Amino acid sequence: MKSKLKRQLEDAWRAPFKKQLRKGLKREDFLIISSNCIAGTLLHDLGLPFNTPTINTTIYDFPQFCENLEENLKITPTLAEDQYKPYPIFQINGINIHAVHYKSGEEFLSAWERRTKRFFEKLDEGYEVLLIATDAQLREEGYKEAFQNLEGYRKVAFCKDKTDFKDFVFVPGYENETAAGDLTRFADKKGTRYFEKYFDCLKFINND
Repeated sequence: MKSKLKRQLEDAWRAPFKKQLRKGLKREDFLIISSNCIAGTLLHDLGLPFNTPTINTTIYDFPQFCENLEENLKITPTLAEDQYKPYPIFQINGINIHAVHYKSGEEFLSAWERRTKRFFEKLDEGYEVLLIATDAQLREEGYKEAFQNLEGYRKVAFCKDKTDFKDFVFVPGYENETAAGDLTRFADKKGTRYFEKYFDCLKFINND
């Protein structure tokens, strides 16, 4: 986790970039379900509230989680039997939810339940659900195809290899890796992140 001072310095450095980003946002009636931390990073940069429970988590069985998204979000996560990471791991319908940026299970559950409540409130108001993933959470055989075939959502997945799947975005530089790396890292001196460098997030959100 970043220190408070480091976060403040980073916010000051990126203020012009974020100002331009927020200026280009044409709508706020959307919800992002993400396989990792990209959603939280993007929403923070846009100055929007966290109305989605997957903030600060990683979900490796992401296509299965999204296939029955609303049903899964109505289930209270339970602590997984196998706790093999330095952070809590929870489960919903056998799908592991890695609470990577939470200090305790209690902190995670409190945030998850609070944000899930907001999610359904906004969903009832007609907000659109958008899906964001990376190939790091789509490594298992058939997962990329399963993500591409999810119906009823606009979506994007970032990947290390070029592919014919229309909702996948190639991010160069990771060809020798097992998956695309940390795409929330900065790609230039302006403060553009790697996922923003290779994909127009505003165009995606605004549905231009």
